[in-house]
Amino acid sequence: TRGKVFKGLQQLAKYIDHVWKESTKIQDKGKQVSKESLVHEFSSSTNDILNVNNNMVGRDDQRKRLVEDLTGSYSGEPKVISIVGMGGIGKTTLAKEVYNHESILRCFDVRAWATLSQQHNIKEILLSLLQSTIKMDDTVKTRGEAELADMLQKSLKRKRYLIVLDDIWSCEVWDDVRQCFPTEDNAGSCILLTTRNNEVACYGDTEKALW
Repeated sequence: TRGKVFKGLQQLAKYIDHVWKESTKIQDKGKQVSKESLVHEFSSSTNDILNVNNNMVGRDDQRKRLVEDLTGSYSGEPKVISIVGMGGIGKTTLAKEVYNHESILRCFDVRAWATLSQQHNIKEILLSLLQSTIKMDDTVKTRGEAELADMLQKSLKRKRYLIVLDDIWSCEVWDDVRQCFPTEDNAGSCILLTTRNNEVACYGDTEKALW
């Protein structure tokens, strides 16, 4: 009997040791994610880039700084800001908090949001953005991409706008969508991207190494 009890205690000790090691691995992985997840800012007219450690638990400072970057006064083409990190760390949540922030509501004439996916559809993206910029009716949904892009251009022209493209996967999608946003007479406008792809975040300036 003592032998069975001793053997059982040994097995229990091994199990506890295994649980402790797995818990340590999970904690270390969480710390690594926190270090590697960054918010990067870049503009089509400058090579500046802002790196902010991503802390999804206590991110008040990060949210405040991002709001300040979006609402700052500047001229030239719309500023592009990317929230970069692996899936599930809270990029979309942070973007929504900023999108609905009272300072953002006061600052921008127009706000529009589109959620993308790996299997993107440009027409669906345009329709999502147009829902926030014009009065939609059933006829709008029957129009082609070119006409929808033109409608979006006109709805944003001479306005200070904030566009959020959530979960953008590739540079090709960015190329397709960015041409739909007016770049003249739109001082102070911004485009906020959330992406898992560092290449997409840096694509605003392909001639310079931003990393």
